[in-house]
Amino acid sequence: MEGRKQEPDRSQGVGSPAPIRGVSGESSEAAELARQIEEKATSHSREPDRPASERRRRQVWNRFLFLAALAAIVLIVPLFLVGRGGEAFEVSPDELLGTWVTDDSRYADRAITVRLEELTLDLGDGVTTVHQILSIRGELGPLHRAYEITYAGPEEDEVLEVLVYDDGYVRLRNPFDVRWRRAEN
Repeated sequence: MEGRKQEPDRSQGVGSPAPIRGVSGESSEAAELARQIEEKATSHSREPDRPASERRRRQVWNRFLFLAALAAIVLIVPLFLVGRGGEAFEVSPDELLGTWVTDDSRYADRAITVRLEELTLDLGDGVTTVHQILSIRGELGPLHRAYEITYAGPEEDEVLEVLVYDDGYVRLRNPFDVRWRRAEN
């Protein structure tokens, strides 16, 4: 046997552990332990035995959920990434210019004044804030024209969303239930 290479024992098959030979019969115990470890490792990766119809139903449901999530991402994410649509204005549109007041008793002491490049908010109790208008975007809707007035706030830029209706009234997105009218001079 000198000079000849000893060929590995392939009688166990490819990937099967070769029997461990040791002293005093440890070979069979080690082989049994190796078989149990291999069995456990492969049994966890397989799907449990289920009827084919249940597996198919589960696959269809998983595909449906994946497609629904993908559709939601494709439709909603661009709204936040791209920004809002609409036409940008250099100065405030004429229909927004002026002072706006309401007959709603909750806001009786408040007013909104829009000038070409300035927004004044009368907040009640004699408190008035004046802000520089940074940008205005407008969009024509089916029932109104929507404007986003971005102005310089005390700490960061803020947005006032205004909806202008053909009847001469204006509503803010928040609170929507209050109608504002142009103040009489």
